[in-house]
Amino acid sequence: MQGATLTDAQLVERARAGERGGEERLYSRLAPLVNRLVWSLLGADAEHNDVVHEIFLRIFRKIGALRDPERLETWAARLAINTVRNELRKRRLRRWVFWNEFEAVSSMHYVTDLDGRELLRRAYAVLGKLPPDEQVILSLRLFETKTLEALAPLVGYSLGTLKRRLRKAKERFVKLARQDSLLAEWMERWPASEGGEDDE
Repeated sequence: MQGATLTDAQLVERARAGERGGEERLYSRLAPLVNRLVWSLLGADAEHNDVVHEIFLRIFRKIGALRDPERLETWAARLAINTVRNELRKRRLRRWVFWNEFEAVSSMHYVTDLDGRELLRRAYAVLGKLPPDEQVILSLRLFETKTLEALAPLVGYSLGTLKRRLRKAKERFVKLARQDSLLAEWMERWPASEGGEDDE
């Protein structure tokens, strides 16, 4: 209960000092953020828990390098995104498909309607065909609610660079997705402002 009243700076200080329970409190603070980001980037992935575990190993290992404890959440989000990006690169090298045909469809509890579930499955299938960097930024844009200004530091790009890369990723995604009738219909309803904002 004490952990709930601690500031981010206090949580970081206790974790760095190796205080008993320090890592557990840090995990409790960051687990919702990390799990949400991994879901946004990978969908219903069979290795979701392994990826989250790897992210927290890196968080605990690198916590001493965090310069500004007040920016704990931003730092952890960027580390999580980079970890997933590296995982996608490794999978591509091994010629793995990053989604698992959704054998365990019941794990997709964020999507309750069957049409939405199928749409999400197909969208992640197309995303899996993009280069890892494009897959990461487009997944974050599609499935996170952050503005481009908030996303840019998380992925390590300037705002202008993010917009250019996002535009290329969307062009590639649209070209591939138009080959799927369900996705093509969904994109017809994609708000026009969605493309315009990124191109500014």
